[in-house]
Formats: sequence, C-alpha cells, structure tokens
Amino acid sequence: MQRNKIILTLEHPQWVEFIDAGTHLRLDEMALRLRNRFDLDLPTAISILSIYQKAQRKIPRWVDARCALTQRAYEQCSSQRVAEYRSSLFHGKEAWDMTAGLGVDGTFLSHQFESVYSVEVNPELVELLRFNSTRLGRTNHLILHSTFDDALTSLNREVDLIFIDPDRRPGSQRVHGLADCEPNVLSRLDELTSKSQTLALKLSPMVDLTELRRQIPLLTSLAVISELNEVKEIMAVVGTSALPNGITAVNLDPSGEQVFSSSGRKEPPLPAHCVDQHLVFEPGSALIKAGLADEYAQRHSLLKLGKHSFLYTANDVVLNSPGKWFEVVDQLDVNWKGIRKALSTRGIHEVMITKRDFPESVQTIRKRLGIKDGGQYHLYFYTNWDRVTRCLLLRRMRTSDQAFT
Repeated sequence: MQRNKIILTLEHPQWVEFIDAGTHLRLDEMALRLRNRFDLDLPTAISILSIYQKAQRKIPRWVDARCALTQRAYEQCSSQRVAEYRSSLFHGKEAWDMTAGLGVDGTFLSHQFESVYSVEVNPELVELLRFNSTRLGRTNHLILHSTFDDALTSLNREVDLIFIDPDRRPGSQRVHGLADCEPNVLSRLDELTSKSQTLALKLSPMVDLTELRRQIPLLTSLAVISELNEVKEIMAVVGTSALPNGITAVNLDPSGEQVFSSSGRKEPPLPAHCVDQHLVFEPGSALIKAGLADEYAQRHSLLKLGKHSFLYTANDVVLNSPGKWFEVVDQLDVNWKGIRKALSTRGIHEVMITKRDFPESVQTIRKRLGIKDGGQYHLYFYTNWDRVTRCLLLRRMRTSDQAFT
C-alpha cells in the first residue's frame, strides 16, 4: 500500500462516516455492505480500519486521533502503556529517537523533553510520521529523514537522551543478539555514550542479560518490562534515569505498576519442606526473567517449595505483587486416578494446568487427566526439595480477595 493512499483516505470527507459504518463489521462484510456507499479507495480504507480494530487496545491514542498506520509499523511498535511508562523514567531538554518506526516512543518522550528528534530512514514512513505528529498535536516532536549512521555522525553536541530500538528483523528472520540487530549499537557504542548524557536501548525479551552486561560494561540500569505478565522488552540504560542502579522488574496492568528492584543482596529464600501455609505465590514473568524471584521472596519472607519450582508459600498476601496469588485447596500425590477423583469430588470439570520443574508436559498431564482447560482452579505440578514430584490444587485469588487479606 502506498503511503499517499493512506493519507488521502484519512483526509477524505467521507472517512469519518466510513469509520462509523464499518467499525463493528467483519472485514469480509465491509467490502460487501459498504462498497456502493462511499466514494473513496475502499481497499485502502478497509485495510486502515482492520489495523484500527487491532490497534485500539495497543495504541488507542493513535486510533482516536485517526493517525496513519501501516501493518508492519504497527506490529513492531511499542504499546502505548509500555512507551508511556518508559518515557516517564527520563526528562530533559533534548532527546533523539534514532529508530523512529511508527513514532510511539518518540511521541511519549515529547511529553518529557522540550524537543524530540526522531530519525527514520524510510521516506514513506517519514511522511506518515509527520502527518501523525500533527494529528497528535506534538509540535515539539520533529521527524528527520536520515539513516542512523548519518544522523549520529551529524550530531555535533551532547544531548540529554539517545533512545534506540534496534530492528530485530533486519533480514527475513528474527534475531535476538544485540550485535545482530540493525543498527549495530555495539559498533558505535563509544560515540553514542559521548554524545548523550543517557543512552537507552529497547531490546528483545529474549536477550541474554549476562551477555548484555559483558557487551556493555558501562550499564547502570536494566529493566525487564512486562505488560499483563508478558515480557515485552529489556531496557538497558547507560547514564541517569529514574531507575535505581542494577536490575528492576516491572509489570504493567490495569491496576497500575508493580515494580521490584534488586538490592544487590543474593540471599536465597528459606525452603518450605511442606505446604503448611494456605497461600501460594507464582512470580510474574518479569521477576523470573530478571532473576529476582528468589530475592523478592526472601525480602517478603516467602518460603520456596522447590529448588527450581519458582513457587512460594505464605500466610499473607504481599499487596501489589508482580505475580499471582493462589489459595491452597488441596495437596495431592502425583497419582492420576487420585487427582481425577479429587477433582470429581469437588465438581471441578475444567482446570488450568501449570508445571514447574516437572518431567511431563502440560499436554501429557491434561491427556492423562482427561479434563478441559479453564476455570478458576489450577493444578500446579512441581518437584520439591526432596526431589519428589507433587501436585497442588489451587484457586486463583481475585484482586478484591488480595486487597482485604
């Protein structure tokens, strides 16, 4: 799709009417029911609306402002929630986003800096970015048509922040290593740090944190950022930010932000050789990726159920925890007939299944039990400190349950 078609369609006098008519229709219905009602480029209009339907949850501000979106740029952009949180960690006079993409990161940085320059090499995307910047009312967000190398070379002053989101798909395959991404930040790391007070890198959730520390010895802060318990990115910072030095795990959900930062102390949590407490905590994905699950448990006096289990037990909920809390309903031996009987006795006909340090797959376990997926109950299979496999029947605690515990 040509970018001028997108802008022409968005500026068409019938576009708002088309949006109202097509928002709640399936894509196959749009072409049949709307083709004779509007004098605009129908394939382009349907393509835009199909992206809007998906983007409403990820970047609602762009949909509400009727911005120009392409499928590839939309797929690769940060979510509005993550970009807004990340930008809140920085402030100053001048920031440079060296890999603009759809411009979500630069837009939110423009709320924290007096001037933001976003660099984009694709001329079609540059036009869309300038169009969107106007629609979003960000007069201090300037779009530059340039390569990363040319923009960095021409930058002749120290700025407050340089932000880079290296492309993880420089070719036909996705990559995760920093040296394999485009641009190759490592090849110009000295120049980047000399031209910025703070360098912030948005990296793949799959990046090896130990290798990252080796590659960038000057790292001051690392943040593992998840949204709705799915790790979205690793943010690496050289310089100053609102993050403490070291590593931080962040989860963003409708209730707010759950943030836990390492103190640098690596004391293991106490082992629980039996489940004699009535609550179980499962740390969120950000805590686990950051390697902070045990430190979190130790700080909050949680007991660990097995060396590699990532399950912890307690009698009281830790409020605003970056993870899930469960009520212990029963403790079961790994005996398939006995587990089926325990579920049947309680009238449980569907259950969520999770395994931690357990030899069989979830698919195999579900097949053995012959039970559907879903419901409020969870079966957790794990290996305890004595290397004995065990099963817990748990009930997920609601937010309201946790608030009053």
